[in-house]
Amino acid sequence: MPDMVSTAVRSVVAIKTPAGTGSGFFVDQGLILTNAHVVGKFHKATIAVDRGEIKISVTGDVIGIDEKADLALVSVGPDFDRPALAFGDYDSTNLADEVIVIGFPLSDVLGDAVNVTKGIASSKRTYNGLEYLQTDAAANPGNSGGPLLNTKGDVVGIMTLRVTFNETGVLTEGTALALSVDGIKSRLPALRGE
Repeated sequence: MPDMVSTAVRSVVAIKTPAGTGSGFFVDQGLILTNAHVVGKFHKATIAVDRGEIKISVTGDVIGIDEKADLALVSVGPDFDRPALAFGDYDSTNLADEVIVIGFPLSDVLGDAVNVTKGIASSKRTYNGLEYLQTDAAANPGNSGGPLLNTKGDVVGIMTLRVTFNETGVLTEGTALALSVDGIKSRLPALRGE
């Protein structure tokens, strides 16, 4: 798995706007997928990569937003390209399968270093007509928009939200939700303007 992670990390970026910070990942040449709440209402986003000695920062254009699915597509053009992550299969993801979260959490505290955590697929849930994978992998503010990967390195979801309190106000732990890869695939053409 270390080889898969080192390969996948190259395709994950930090995203910064006045709305906040988050993560994103390449889904095609020059195209990065993230959450709509990461970019907010802004038309531009700063895309940053910090890989030790290699530090790159460019401005990307937000070219598509899907508020219901909380998705946004950012174009950075061909000069700042990384390999696209492959899409996995939601139906083949079973409960207790190992999953990996890659992103840039708590960058205001931890800096811009990429972070990798692992956990399991804890549950499959439907909310607002969309399918989500629940994971117990550590996820914090800044992981939003980052990929949830299976052990092959395929995207099975995009980190979308973390539940911190239940409806009675009790603190919860290990409850992060990722929009399923099927939700991504079905909405990507519209985000591209197709």
